[in-house]
Amino acid sequence: MPTFDYLALDTAGRERTGTLTAASESDARALLERRKLLPVRLGAAAETRTVPVPALSAGFARRKLSSKALTLFTRQLATLISVSPLEESLRSIAVQAEQKRVADVVWRVHGGVVEGRRLADAMALESASFPPLYRAMVAAGEGSG
Repeated sequence: MPTFDYLALDTAGRERTGTLTAASESDARALLERRKLLPVRLGAAAETRTVPVPALSAGFARRKLSSKALTLFTRQLATLISVSPLEESLRSIAVQAEQKRVADVVWRVHGGVVEGRRLADAMALESASFPPLYRAMVAAGEGSG
């Protein structure tokens, strides 16, 4: 039987990672749900790789977005995504951001999307700014269309 690596959220919203064996991806997803885990990422063990975060310049520390900044980002993205592609929406938000910190975070997410990552995966590279539940909701939206 195939082996699957997963990232899931428990009932308290904490991230859980692991490996499980199941007949198919849908069986693996059902097994996680029976364990009261919300699958965020699930893939065949051979396909799942850790992607290194690009090196940061010396003295630059990643800081998380404030809840106000995250709320504004969410509203802007929801509005823009309905009228333009994701890449263009993220670029517009980054260019128009009033705070450099917000622009930096959004540019890094934009870069991840341009490299071919799903939005939730690109946000995971900025885990300090995007909480696990937020990323899980984005992943659920991506999965459902």
